[in-house]
Amino acid sequence: MEQRLEENNGKNENERKKEYLRGYRTNRRRVNRIDGEVTELRELAKSVKATDYSGMPHGSGNQKRSF
Repeated sequence: MEQRLEENNGKNENERKKEYLRGYRTNRRRVNRIDGEVTELRELAKSVKATDYSGMPHGSGNQKRSF
């Protein structure tokens, strides 16, 4: 009787370990997916061209000039 109890406890312990490892696998997949998203966003940020402002005023060409 006592031997069965020990075997049952050993099985429960193994099941807990398996559950932990399955959770680790799931979390690892999530981390890999997020890493991929970060990489994609970095590539997108590199491809976006910033507007070049020179700081100089530009005329519209519609104003009448008087000299």
